[in-house]
Amino acid sequence: MSALNEVVSVQDILDRAGVEEGVLSHWVQLEWICPQQSENGPVYTRVDLSRALLVRDLMFEMEVNEAGVDVALQLIEQVHGLRRLLLAMRDR
Repeated sequence: MSALNEVVSVQDILDRAGVEEGVLSHWVQLEWICPQQSENGPVYTRVDLSRALLVRDLMFEMEVNEAGVDVALQLIEQVHGLRRLLLAMRDR
C-alpha cells in the first residue's frame, strides 16, 4: 500500500482540517473528497486528507467560493492526469 492510500480516520481529517462533520459531509456530497465506501462506512485516505486541507485553505484562507473551489479542483485533476500521461509516454 502506498503512503497516499494509507487509511486516515474521519476524526483525524476533522481535527487537522479544523472543520465540523457537517462541512466534511458537504464536501463529500460535492465530490470534492471521495472516500472509498465499505460496509462499515466511508474509508478516508491521506489523499482525502490532503484534499480536505486544500479545500479548507481555498475556502477559509483565500475566501474562494464553492464554484471557484470546484474549478480549482478540476484543474488540479487535469494537471495530475497530464502528468500521469507524460510519465507513461516517457516510460515507453
